[in-house]
Amino acid sequence: DTGEWSRMHNLARDALSARFDLLPEAERNELHTRAMRWLTAKGMVEHAARHAHAAGRREVACQLAEQGVYDAVLRGQPATVFKWLDILTPEELERYPRLRLAAAWAFAISERHEDAGRLVADIRQNAQLDPELSYECALILSGAAYYADHPDRCVAVFAPWVDAPPPKHPRLRQMHANRLSIVALLAGDPAKARSYQHVPNRQDTDGSQGYAAYWGEFALGICYLWEGQPKLAEDTLRPALVRVDTELGRRHPLSSMLAALLAAAVYERDALDEAAALLANRLDVLERTGAPDTTLLGYRTAARIAAARGMEHRALDLLEALHTAGGSRRLPRLCIVSLAEQVRLHAACSRAETCRVLVERLEQTLSGEVIADKPLLSRAIELPRLMAHAWSAIAAQEWNRADEFLARAARPAEAMRQGRARIEIMGLRAIVLERLHKKSDDLLREAWNLAQTFGLMRTFVDAHPLLADATQRLAEDSSGSRIVEALSTARAIRP
Repeated sequence: DTGEWSRMHNLARDALSARFDLLPEAERNELHTRAMRWLTAKGMVEHAARHAHAAGRREVACQLAEQGVYDAVLRGQPATVFKWLDILTPEELERYPRLRLAAAWAFAISERHEDAGRLVADIRQNAQLDPELSYECALILSGAAYYADHPDRCVAVFAPWVDAPPPKHPRLRQMHANRLSIVALLAGDPAKARSYQHVPNRQDTDGSQGYAAYWGEFALGICYLWEGQPKLAEDTLRPALVRVDTELGRRHPLSSMLAALLAAAVYERDALDEAAALLANRLDVLERTGAPDTTLLGYRTAARIAAARGMEHRALDLLEALHTAGGSRRLPRLCIVSLAEQVRLHAACSRAETCRVLVERLEQTLSGEVIADKPLLSRAIELPRLMAHAWSAIAAQEWNRADEFLARAARPAEAMRQGRARIEIMGLRAIVLERLHKKSDDLLREAWNLAQTFGLMRTFVDAHPLLADATQRLAEDSSGSRIVEALSTARAIRP
C-alpha cells in the first residue's frame, strides 16, 4: 500500500499459515517471540500479547494483555475482551486487576450484568485506598445498571460521585460527563443532562475523536429525543453516526444505537425511507447489545414505518419480536412498550376486544415484576401502561374512562419531561373531550402548534385516526404541505 504497511490477501495468508504450522515447535515459538517484541516496540500491545500466548509465555501474555485489552475495551472493542476470556484461567484473571476491569466493562455493556458486578465486588471492598479504582468500579456498575434497565440502581450507584471533581484523564473526564448526563436524564431532567456535555478537550490523547466522546453525542441525541425535539437530535446525531460508522463499522453496537436514535428523529419528519435505511441490518445488533432505550426506539420506529406503509402484519410481528427480546434479556419495560404499541395499532381499527386482551396481558406481565421500590423504573413503565388503557378505552368508545387514563398518563410524561408523549396526550384528550361534548378546540390547536414547532410531524398521524381526522383541517390551513400529505396517507391506508 502507499504507507509503511503492506496488506496480505487472505488466501496468501492462509497458505503461509498452513506452512507455518508445519515448522518445528521451537522455531514457531521463536518467531512468535520475535513478533511479540516487534509489536511491543510499536505500541501494538494487544497483538503482542497474542503472540506471547502462542509462544507459550503465558505470564508475559497476561502482562501485555492487561494493558492492551483494557485499552481496547475503552476504545469500543469489547469483542477483544471476550476472546481473551476464552483463553485465560480464573486464577490468571484474579491476578491481573486491569484484565478483570476490562472484562467487567465488557460484561457491563452486554447481557452479563451480574458477571460485571461479581468481577468488581472484591475490588470495591478494598478500594478505599485507591479512589480512582473505586470511581471506575462505580462507572462500570452504573453502566451495567443502565443496560439492565435499572434506572434506580444506576442513579444510586453513581450518586456519591455526582459532585466529585472530574477525573484528570481526558477520556475519564468525558466518561464522567456521559454518566452524569445519563443519571440526570433518568431522573427526568434532559436540559441538565445536556449541560454536562460542555467538556473541554473531548478527544483522546492521540488527537483522534475518542470513543467516550461518541457516547457524549449519544447522550445529547437521546436528550433531545426525550424532550421531543427531533430536529436538534438529527443535527447532533447525523455527523456523529457518519464518524462512528467509518471508525467502528456499521454494525458496531454504538453505531447501531446512534442509528436507532437518528431513525426515530428523521421518522418524525415523515422521512420513512431514510429511517428504514438507517435501521436496515441493525435490529439484531440492537436486540443483543443495544441499551434498552435504543432497542425500544429501534423496534418501535421500524414497526411504525411498517404500519405507515400499510403493512400492519409486519408491524405487529416487529412488536412481538421486541416483546421476545425484552423477555430474553429480562427487560420488562420492552415487553410493556411492545404490548402498549400493539394496543395502539388495534385501537386505530376499533378492535376493542383485542385491545382488552392485550391490556390484560400487559397487567399480567407487570404483576410478576417487583417495581414498588423502584420509583424511576415504575414511572417509566407507568406511562406506556396508562396509554395502553387509554387506547383500549378509546377503541371501546368509553370516553370518560379514556379521559381519566389520559389525564393520569400526562403526569409521568410531564414529570419525565417527555415532550412528544405530552403533545400526543394533549391531542388525544382533545378528541375525547369532543366526544364528551366539552370544549376541545383550544387544546387541539395548542397541541398541533407545539407539534409544528418541534417538528413532530408524525405525532398526530400515529396517535389515532380520530386525531388525524381532527387535525386534517388545521394541517391544511398551515404551510405544512408534507404534514397534510402524511395525514391523508394515514387516512387512506386505514382499514
